[in-house]
Amino acid sequence: MSQKKRQSYGIGHRKRLRERVLKSGASSLADYELLEAALFSVIPRRDTKPMAKALIEQMGGLSAVLEAGEDLLKEKGLSHRVSHLLQLPALLAQALTQPQQNVQTILQDTGAILAYLQKERGSASPLGKGWSVFYVNVRNALLLKEFIPDNGEWGKNIQKTLAVSMIRRAIFTHASAVIIAYDTNMWGKMPKTALQGHKILSEEIHNALKLFDITMHDYICLYEKKAGLEAYSMIEG
Repeated sequence: MSQKKRQSYGIGHRKRLRERVLKSGASSLADYELLEAALFSVIPRRDTKPMAKALIEQMGGLSAVLEAGEDLLKEKGLSHRVSHLLQLPALLAQALTQPQQNVQTILQDTGAILAYLQKERGSASPLGKGWSVFYVNVRNALLLKEFIPDNGEWGKNIQKTLAVSMIRRAIFTHASAVIIAYDTNMWGKMPKTALQGHKILSEEIHNALKLFDITMHDYICLYEKKAGLEAYSMIEG
C-alpha cells in the first residue's frame, strides 16, 4: 500500500471510530479501541492501535493504564504529551467526586485559609503531614483542593515533582493561582532550619508556576496552638 493510501485509510479509520462512539456509545468499542481513539489527539499522524494494544497487554487492562502514574508511563516509553493525556480521566473522576457547593468558597487571605482548614479538621480525620493545595480563580474562588502527603520519600527532586503536579491540576481546573499550606502535624513552632527549607522550596515552586502564568498567592506552614491553627508565611516572612 502506498504512503498516500495508508494516510487516506488512517483518516477514514479515525473518522469511523469517532462515528461509532457518537452513534453507539463507548460500550460499542473494545478497550483497546477506546484507548486508540483517545490517543488520536496527541498522536495525529501515526497508527495508535499497536500502542493501545501493547499498553493494555503490558499493564493488565484499560483501567490500569488510566490509573498509572507519570513515572510508570514514562517507563513504558511514553512522551509527556501522551502520559499527561492518559492521566486526565483520573483527574476528571477526582473533580467529579468533589462536593458541589451552591455558594463558592472565597479564599481572600491567610485567615480564610486557616478558617477553612480548621473547619475541615473538625469534620474529618486528620490528614497528617503534607501539603494542602488550593486552586483558585481570579476572584480567589476555590476550584479544587487536594492533599499531597509528605511521606518522606520525595528525594532531591521534590520541588520539581510538586510543581509538575500543581501545574497539571491548575491547567486542568483553569485555575489562575494556587495557595499552598504545609501542615507540620505538630504543636508549637517549627525549627528555623525546617522553615528555611520550606522558604527555599516555596521559591522554587513559585518560579516553576510562573513559567505557566500561574500565581502562587502564598505558601504557609501550619502549626497547632491551643487557640487553633497558626501559620508562617514563606512569602511575607
